[in-house]
Amino acid sequence: MGSDQQVATLVFFFTALQQRVEALNLPAEFEQLMHEQLIPARYLERVAARQTRAEERHRLEAVSERLLAPLRAPDHPFQQLDAATQATLEQVAGDPPPARRRCASRLTKVVLNRPGYSG
Repeated sequence: MGSDQQVATLVFFFTALQQRVEALNLPAEFEQLMHEQLIPARYLERVAARQTRAEERHRLEAVSERLLAPLRAPDHPFQQLDAATQATLEQVAGDPPPARRRCASRLTKVVLNRPGYSG
């Protein structure tokens, strides 16, 4: 896949993802939570599950866990949402728009290279 196609695929992926989150009509705080924590964490969980090397799988799982840990704190705003809303946000975060398989590694790099996501 050429560079222009890779960029186009990434733009499509992130645009579709943004549209899904916007369709939820969330307060800004929860949109930010989705983009900065929940979506990247769930994405890394899926990538980790496909890894054949245990070291890489554990590294990705650890990054995912670091992203999710604050959401589990009893005083975090996410915990103030009702169970149905939490489940909806989890479902949207865990079911991203389709991306070409060849772009999966680039998507992983985009997620891991954002500030605060290093393994």
